[in-house]
Amino acid sequence: GRAFVRCDALETISLPSAVRIDDYAFLLCEALKTVNLPSAADIGNCVFEKCSALTTVEFPRAESIGMYAFSGCAALEAVDIPPLVSSIGGYAFNYCATLRRVSIPAALSSISDTAFAGCSSLTEISADPANPRYRAEKGMLLDKGGTTLLAYPSASGSVSISSITSVGTNAFYLCTALKTVSLPNVVSISDSAFFLCSALETVNIPNAADIGRRAFYGCALKTLSLPRAERIGDAAFEDCTVLETISLPKAVNTGVFSFAFCSALETVELPRAVTIDNYAFSDCTALKTVELPEAVNIGDSAFSHCDTLETVELPRAANIGNSVFFGCSALETVSLPLAAGIGNHVFYGCTALETVNIPLAETIGACAFGSTGGTALVVTLGAAVPTLGTSLFGEIETDKSVTIRIPSGASGGYGPAAAGAAGSAWSSGFLGRGWNGNATIEDGSAINERINLSIVPYKGEL
Repeated sequence: GRAFVRCDALETISLPSAVRIDDYAFLLCEALKTVNLPSAADIGNCVFEKCSALTTVEFPRAESIGMYAFSGCAALEAVDIPPLVSSIGGYAFNYCATLRRVSIPAALSSISDTAFAGCSSLTEISADPANPRYRAEKGMLLDKGGTTLLAYPSASGSVSISSITSVGTNAFYLCTALKTVSLPNVVSISDSAFFLCSALETVNIPNAADIGRRAFYGCALKTLSLPRAERIGDAAFEDCTVLETISLPKAVNTGVFSFAFCSALETVELPRAVTIDNYAFSDCTALKTVELPEAVNIGDSAFSHCDTLETVELPRAANIGNSVFFGCSALETVSLPLAAGIGNHVFYGCTALETVNIPLAETIGACAFGSTGGTALVVTLGAAVPTLGTSLFGEIETDKSVTIRIPSGASGGYGPAAAGAAGSAWSSGFLGRGWNGNATIEDGSAINERINLSIVPYKGEL
């Protein structure tokens, strides 16, 4: 059990007969320096976690090392994994800040991909040549075939390898000294491969086709070009706060939060992307222009809080999710010529918005134009009368002139509302199909009297 947890004066342990060391047994024994466990077969979870003075450990008969077993042992410099050990759990040596060397025995067949995460001084991983699953090369841990990189020494500042074709999950996890990467033959980058490599500035991986979740989360990349990448995983580049330009000419999708919080991002090149997933570019506060010529599906909040976004080109977009442009305070003009579905709060908080072109809209969600600010808004619709959600122009606090442009031959379908009709008169026209005063521009418990509505037929092209 937890018999010795926080024994602050304990410096030495010798338990010659102990076979199993239970979870948390010596957690936070911060004065502990030397451990001798000659009979122990199992080292449980968190056994020596945060024993920050621990320098020497002997457990020659151990067969397994549990999760977080030596996590935070900041004084531990070298670990020779005993010859009978077959498995090492997640984060087993996490944040062992002075750990420089690790040796892998022949019997070890399962190493968690986070076993050595955050070991910022690690320079060498070696492996017994007789190990059937792992091999070591130039201090790196690879699969036996030598084609997948599994773990990289955290203290190294650069890597250039032509022999591998894939980067394993968490392979460079928390390698905070890593600055440059050249992997010319890699085709697959697994989840969290370069997670929080906070100094990583340059990447040359020209043949990577698959980018896993959180692959480059929190890196220092300034420019990014992945010419063959087709799939971009969730949060793949999230929080890359100095990333300015992206070129992904073959990517067909972005994942959820793929580029969220990339606060320096100015330019995006995704000419083949069909799906832009939820929050893909949320909070990209430097993004000014978006051109996505093939995008059909735009997920919820995809561009929310992009404060400087001015221009959007989405000529093929058919489905616009909820809150897509929420809080885009610089956005003035939007044209969505093929969009059928406009979600809730899509333009909410777009305080500079002046013109919206949605001629094929079949549904427009609740509060779609809420809190849009400004004094005038022109919305162009088509011949088919859309169905609206509630409070279409909700939470508008200044007098606003709203002009609804409709095809001249379709005016009868929209109802008899006269040009210049006030918001309170909305329910006398546009009746049916959801065009109801109480269901569309309601603001709180009453009709929003600040909306002055005009319906203007137009002829010819939009």
